[in-house]
Amino acid sequence: MLAFTRPVLDFTRSILDFTRRVLDFMRPILVFMRRVLDFTRRVLVFTRRVLAFTRRILAFTRPILDFTRPILAFTRRVLDFTRPILVFTRHVLDVTRRVVASTRLQTAFMECALAFARRPPAIRRARGACAFRNGAIVPRLVTVADPYR
Repeated sequence: MLAFTRPVLDFTRSILDFTRRVLDFMRPILVFMRRVLDFTRRVLVFTRRVLAFTRRILAFTRPILDFTRPILAFTRRVLDFTRPILVFTRHVLDVTRRVVASTRLQTAFMECALAFARRPPAIRRARGACAFRNGAIVPRLVTVADPYR
């Protein structure tokens, strides 16, 4: 019987030896995996805390957002309503500027004509009554020799 059990015992020892080697090989891997799991747990705990903090912030800001949403919608409607009015006002201002510029030009021509008409005929023939200064028409200054200043 010993002759039969000895090879079985040797085979069992070789299996146990192989199992020990596998366990010795796997032990550092298992230690590393345990550390990875611990780190993952810590990350999950931190993430839960961040989520809880974010929920608190959202709970605080949600009523503010709910309050400001209709105000923003009303402001948007007011802006949509006033935009064409502003465009029209800009157009009116441009037209008004042109009219004012034209009126200034006409006024300058009238002042030149009046200055020209006030001078005696000899002086009128001697020089023109108007001059351009800085892009504007202005009456010409009368010289010292002109008795009608």
